[in-house]
Amino acid sequence: SISFVSEGSESIQKEYQLFQNESLAELAQYNKTGSKTLMLFASELPPISKGSPLLYRNLPVGNVSDFHLVDGGVLIKATIENRFAYLVTPQ
Repeated sequence: SISFVSEGSESIQKEYQLFQNESLAELAQYNKTGSKTLMLFASELPPISKGSPLLYRNLPVGNVSDFHLVDGGVLIKATIENRFAYLVTPQ
């Protein structure tokens, strides 16, 4: 059988993602919440401060958590929301 649970959106979607069981659906929802931490190196501090937003195509996807001086530059700690983690690549 199929059941639907609405979590606030009253709009009708063209597609709905189905999961094999409730546990997998809950896991997918959980993976969309939370954040990942990235450590970035720069030769000098760009014009940022703690809490500055990280933007992708001018949309906020995370923020600057912290930064500090290291040998040869600045280490920047950033957080990115899990739902946007797929945007992070090794490059």
